[in-house]
Amino acid sequence: MPRFVLLHHECPPGYEKPSHWDFMLQMGESLATWELRELPASWAGPLKISATATQETVPAIRLPDHRIEYLNFEGPLSRDRGKVQRCDAGAYELISQQTDHYEFRIQGAKIIGNAQLNRSPSGWQLKVDSPQ
Repeated sequence: MPRFVLLHHECPPGYEKPSHWDFMLQMGESLATWELRELPASWAGPLKISATATQETVPAIRLPDHRIEYLNFEGPLSRDRGKVQRCDAGAYELISQQTDHYEFRIQGAKIIGNAQLNRSPSGWQLKVDSPQ
């Protein structure tokens, strides 16, 4: 099964964007990557962090694909871009894929469940199923 990773990217003071999470899905030999400025509410508890959203759908920014090495990387980034720390990782099953839609089930060490990434005219959204 392909793998996923959720990294917390701590950006240095004065950097061009604030600290955020990078959600990455293995697609062949690269990682499809989305920047999340906040996490879905149900992900915060298993990660033992304060909730950064009160809903299960959050905006996502599609970034260029990243190198597969980020599945196992933690530490400082080159060119003074800050550092990353792994929040969760594991496997995922792709249920459905189209150009503007990914539906998948993730099986992480902490986060387990179904999710979707959807692109609309206003941008990408990550939606996770609310816990039962």
